[in-house]
Amino acid sequence: IEIADMIAITKADGDNVARALKAVSIYQGALSILTPVLADWMPPVLTISAQTNRGLDELWAKIMEHKERMTASGEFAARRGSQAVAWMRDLLQERLFAALQADAAVARRMAELEGEVRAGVRMPALAVGELVEMMSQRRPPLEGGIE
Repeated sequence: IEIADMIAITKADGDNVARALKAVSIYQGALSILTPVLADWMPPVLTISAQTNRGLDELWAKIMEHKERMTASGEFAARRGSQAVAWMRDLLQERLFAALQADAAVARRMAELEGEVRAGVRMPALAVGELVEMMSQRRPPLEGGIE
């Protein structure tokens, strides 16, 4: 489970006020039994209403407070670094998959293997191994990136 840094209950106005306050109570109860991600930060649960402009200043203040704490502790930079690595890996997967699809013979074999995996007659790891081997025989080693 991923714990939010803060929770904002929106549309806390008119007939929704009572429901919003009940939601605050429920979320606070749930958060109270979880271990906070940051030692000095318990995720706040706020109600806001854009219609009545209530709670927006408090929300912004909490956002800025959280950012300052994360920056001071080094957590902000650490999370940004982890996000950048995850993005790099996602891009790599997309580019490698595009390279597989660009080779007609490999794309055909991949479709066949997907059918075999779906039918349960081939293990996914073996299918991937075959495709990697096929690609390594068809293309020179990657130098300087995929074009």
